[in-house]
Formats: sequence, structure tokens, C-alpha cells
Amino acid sequence: MSLAQVHYTSAAPGDEGTVGRFTAVGPGVSGALLAEIEPLVRYELPGGVPERPSDGELRALPQAFGYFALSDGSRLVARSAPVRDTGGTRAGVRFHAHAVHLPPGVPLPGDRLPVEA
Repeated sequence: MSLAQVHYTSAAPGDEGTVGRFTAVGPGVSGALLAEIEPLVRYELPGGVPERPSDGELRALPQAFGYFALSDGSRLVARSAPVRDTGGTRAGVRFHAHAVHLPPGVPLPGDRLPVEA
């Protein structure tokens, strides 16, 4: 069985008026679900993170994992992680989120628990 995946990234510096965008969305994930998913996968840096962290500081930042029940009865297993912003002259931090969408009644492969995914 193939499960739909969703990829989301934070906005690049200078992208005024936007928080982020979906970069890939698998089949079966509606626009209404995307609106519900977007705030769930956002990542906020903890306080005190330097504007240009070293590679070690970037790797030491926490990742966010989530398991969410959505309004249509489906579920979402998600991971959001900080990544280096390589799109400009700044070496700041953005984030990338990857999520797997589980339709209603569909278990994780191998009947695994969300924490095992």
C-alpha cells in the first residue's frame, strides 16, 4: 500500500506575507486537509538560537514529531526539522516538514505504533 505524503517548507527570507508552502502533496490530500495540516507541521525555533548557527548548533536543535487525528477521521504522522537556509546570502535557519497521511481506518504499515514510525 502506498500512503500519501506531504512536504512543507518555511518561507524563504524576503517572502513577505507567507509563512511557508507545500512543496509536494500526495494524492487524496484535499485542499481542506492542507489548511488543517499547515499549522500542525510548522516549526518554531527555541529562544536563543543565533541568526547564523554553526553546523553543530543546527544539528543540536530539536525536531518536532507529531501524530494528529484530522477532522475527516484520517491521521497524520509528521516530523518537522530545522534546516540551513541555502537560498540566499544568509546562512540562517528554515524548517522542512515531512508527513504521511493515513486515510480513515488504514493502519500504519505492519500495524506499527505511531511512535515506531
